[in-house]
Formats: sequence, structure tokens, C-alpha cells
Amino acid sequence: MAKCVSALNDIANVSAHIYMKAMDKFVDPTLREMFMSMPLNMKKIWLDGLV
Repeated sequence: MAKCVSALNDIANVSAHIYMKAMDKFVDPTLREMFMSMPLNMKKIWLDGLV
């Protein structure tokens, strides 16, 4: 989970709301692996979909 949080922290302009939604998703190991496998542009798109 620490690697996901670090990767999330490296993404600019993530709102507190989206940050907390992502943290909720990172409890799931499959979603953590998926997030870490994505290129940066897809991470941003994934985060935008958490609204």
C-alpha cells in the first residue's frame, strides 16, 4: 500500500476527496496492483473516475 500512496502523492492536483477515495480503493490488493501497473496518464484517468 505504501507504494500506491507514494505514487498517488507524486500526481499533481489530486483533490482531498479523490485522494481519500483512492485510499479506500487501495485496501483491495488487486486494485493496488492495477494502479501501480498503469502509466501516469492512465492513473490520472482512473482517479478522475472515482468521483
